[in-house]
Amino acid sequence: MKSIFSLLALLLAVPAHAAKITVPVDIGLGPAAMTWSGALAQDQAVHYGLAIDAAAILDQATLKKHRKKIPAQFRKQLTQMDEIRVGYLLIPDTLILSPKTQSTGMYGATWSPVSLGAPLTDGPVQIKAQASALLTYAFIHSDDKAIGTTHFLRPGLGLGGHLEAPLSKDIHISLAWRSALYLPQRLEGALASLGPVLDPALAENPETLDLKSTIWHVGQGTVQFHYRFPLTRSF
Repeated sequence: MKSIFSLLALLLAVPAHAAKITVPVDIGLGPAAMTWSGALAQDQAVHYGLAIDAAAILDQATLKKHRKKIPAQFRKQLTQMDEIRVGYLLIPDTLILSPKTQSTGMYGATWSPVSLGAPLTDGPVQIKAQASALLTYAFIHSDDKAIGTTHFLRPGLGLGGHLEAPLSKDIHISLAWRSALYLPQRLEGALASLGPVLDPALAENPETLDLKSTIWHVGQGTVQFHYRFPLTRSF
C-alpha cells in the first residue's frame, strides 16, 4: 500500500513545469444487494442500497506511459498492474438505504478510496479480480431483541470479482460481487467492542464462540451502468 500512496502523491503533485496527463474518469450508478453476517442475516437475508462509482482510473497504458515519473523501486510493481482506481473521499462507494421489510432497517455508507484490479480475461468484456480498502458506517435499528440498535463503524478489506461489458464507446454495464471483511463489532456494542463474544446460553461451554452477535462480513452484489469521460490535469 505504501507504493500506491506514493504514486497518488506524485499524481496529485503539480511541479513548476508541469506536463499534462489525461486519465479516464468513471461515473457509475446502480442497485446494490447486501447480506450481513450473524443475526442480521437470520432476520432479513438481503438489505439494499445504491452503488456509486466515481473514480479516476490509472490504467496500465497510463502507468507505462508515465513510468519515469514513478520512483524506480516501485516502477516494476505498478506498471504490471491492470489499473488503480482512485475514489473521491467525499463520494461513497455505496449508500445503504434499507428500510424495514421485516424487523430490521439500516442506513449508512461505505467509502472505498483506493482499489486495485487484476485482469482475468482479455477482450472487450473484462473480468477482473479486485481488492479495495473500505470504511463503513451503518445505523442499524431492529425490533428483534437479538439485534437491537447499533452504530456500526469499521475499516475493512473488500475482495471480489467484476465483470464489465461495453454498450457503446463511453457507456458500460457491470456486474460485481464483493466480500467485505471487517474488524468485528458486537451488536448493540460500543465502537470499541470486539466480537465474537460469549453467548450466555452457552456459558457451560466457554470455548464456544457466538458469531451471531457480531458483524464481521458483508457480501455485496451490484449492477451498474457506467459513463466514462477523459479528464486532463497538470502532472
